Amino acid sequence: MAARPLVILGGGGHSREIVGIVHDINHGAPAFDLVGVLADDYWDETILDALGAPRIGAVADLAGMEVDYVIAIGDGRARRELDRFATDAGREAASLVHPSATIGLRVTYGPGFVAFPGVRVTTGVRFGRHVHLNLNATVSHDCVVDSYATLSPGAALAGRVTVGACSTLGLHAAVVPGATVGADVTVGAGAVVLRDVAAGTTVAGVPARPISATPGPQSPNS
Repeated sequence: MAARPLVILGGGGHSREIVGIVHDINHGAPAFDLVGVLADDYWDETILDALGAPRIGAVADLAGMEVDYVIAIGDGRARRELDRFATDAGREAASLVHPSATIGLRVTYGPGFVAFPGVRVTTGVRFGRHVHLNLNATVSHDCVVDSYATLSPGAALAGRVTVGACSTLGLHAAVVPGATVGADVTVGAGAVVLRDVAAGTTVAGVPARPISATPGPQSPNS
């Protein structure tokens, strides 16, 4: 089967990490032909060039290209806006699972799903569109993680946890069994969620407690 042409949307650090995931996936049998990066804001083009993923244009250029795409932006709300644009343009999202990640039985995920190195998912888990599981994140049995949610490096969900759309769990944050984290929630780094978290809330600490309301949507290019 021919490798699928792929572009990465976003030109920051997250983009460079996803370049590495594509490279590692292709190490055995090439699955993707990485065409380059589309970004309105980018960190350093020389670094992208060195990784074999040059910046080839702006995000809007995706509409005129016959390629699949993956979104390399950490903020879930920004991913949602870019996904809407790409879908309206008729492009399809690719899902990336790093070879070192383990995805268990009866796990389903939507388009644009990305599992970084060291991710562990057990069984009976459902992920929505463009969910990102960063380095060494863990998801236990029967969780539901809605579209555009983000688990930062080392974040952990125990069994039967629900995470709402566009929510973010910070570095090494943890959620106890059966808890629900609503949509547009931010869980601070190292926080431990012991009870349900209402939508639009920011929580931090051990145990996690509300500290503020979630700000409005960020720019899709942030």
